[in-house]
Amino acid sequence: MLAFLSTFAMGAYCIVLLLVNNRMLPKPIRPGIVQNLVIGFGAVFYLGMLIYSLFRFGVVI
Repeated sequence: MLAFLSTFAMGAYCIVLLLVNNRMLPKPIRPGIVQNLVIGFGAVFYLGMLIYSLFRFGVVI
């Protein structure tokens, strides 16, 4: 159960991290486009694999 929920937690964390980094940090220390793309890819990967797992293992029919 914990392994299943950790993908949701990490996907949500990546989204929150993107929002906080790009809205709250001062401009000189905000992450660049490459860092934002990597974190965005992480969010899509984690949440995408979560949805895939739900369908693959029969949680969602």
